[in-house]
Amino acid sequence: MSAPFFDTLPVEILYRLFDNLDVQTIFISLRYVCKRFYLTTNTYNRYNFNFKSIAKPYFHLICQIIPSENVISLTLSDEDKTRGQIQLFLELFRIEQFTRLQSLTLLEISETYLNIFSKYIIASSLKSVSISTQIVNNRENITPSLLSSAIGHYSIQNLDLSIWAKDWRDLQWPINCTLKCLRFVNSITIKQFCLILRQFPNLRTLTLKQVDASDNDNYSHDISSSQLSSLIFEDGFIEVKKFEKCILLTPSLTYLRLTGTGSLFNSSFDGFQWEKLIQTKLNCLEKFDVFLHILTPSNYRSRNIEILINSFRTSFWINRMNCSITCDYITNSHKIILYTLPICTTRFMYLVDFKKISSSNFTRQINQHDMDYVQKLQIQLTKDINFISKEKVANIFEDNYSNAN
Repeated sequence: MSAPFFDTLPVEILYRLFDNLDVQTIFISLRYVCKRFYLTTNTYNRYNFNFKSIAKPYFHLICQIIPSENVISLTLSDEDKTRGQIQLFLELFRIEQFTRLQSLTLLEISETYLNIFSKYIIASSLKSVSISTQIVNNRENITPSLLSSAIGHYSIQNLDLSIWAKDWRDLQWPINCTLKCLRFVNSITIKQFCLILRQFPNLRTLTLKQVDASDNDNYSHDISSSQLSSLIFEDGFIEVKKFEKCILLTPSLTYLRLTGTGSLFNSSFDGFQWEKLIQTKLNCLEKFDVFLHILTPSNYRSRNIEILINSFRTSFWINRMNCSITCDYITNSHKIILYTLPICTTRFMYLVDFKKISSSNFTRQINQHDMDYVQKLQIQLTKDINFISKEKVANIFEDNYSNAN
């Protein structure tokens, strides 16, 4: 009798499979499939401890079984569903035991525990750090100083911060920081934007909500970031006039992504305006992604969608930028959505055809790869679903189910 299939696979292949699975799946399910899997889970040394949403019994079980030196990524959360998790973790471990950790994520962490982890960060070889903090109401707020001491560590290349506006203003950024990727959930001012460009000579990718720039803001036009190649705006308000001030400081961009809300009165949805801005200010741009939405007045004329998408049907968008752009008008909610394909947001709502009017600048067929970036897919199911063919519903799930998990 031939050997079972899994017994013949090289252990390196099994390791690669484990690389794409969460720790709960590995230990609660795969570990007990066969003796080979059981032994392999004991020798695998690239575990990702993501405890953002995990039942307390599983948390204890996993922490007891896996040696800390086999963990390279750790996520701890004190959000509502996992309140008290960070304290529990520190009761079971000393963070210094995780000698091979490369990535650390701390969600809704308090000042008390941030003090402990900041000391670890300074002495570690971490490459990626993500921190969101709790509201601090006391007068002696030490969160900015703790973050300032940690984010300048020489080994950190990727930093993700979700902190309160006051803490952001009080941060002390190190000179000649080695960060390559920086992400803020917050909005920042144009002066803070300039500060980042000045203090981060190695920065390649900058992600933020939006830049608040008024006509009265004084900032240096001499600052120009030649190294920044990717600029991403997430879930903010996109306004061409304010956005142009940032572009003047980042002429070497090769990638630009805009997601959030816009306005029909400030050129957010105007392809001609974006084309003019890119051609005159961003000659190096290679890829442009967008996902904008807005609510319209109830008397908005649906035929305006065709006028809007016409501004993206020029040779510039189709041939030079190779942008496949769609505009949907959701009739029952009076909502416009303008987006490029593949979709550039992690969440997407699929609406049945008879509830929307769509127009695009391309003729190709939409394929499953257009959903590769989507992590959570919402499909609106109503009583009208009876009008959709079974084949179409099946295709929706077949093409997108794997991406929605």
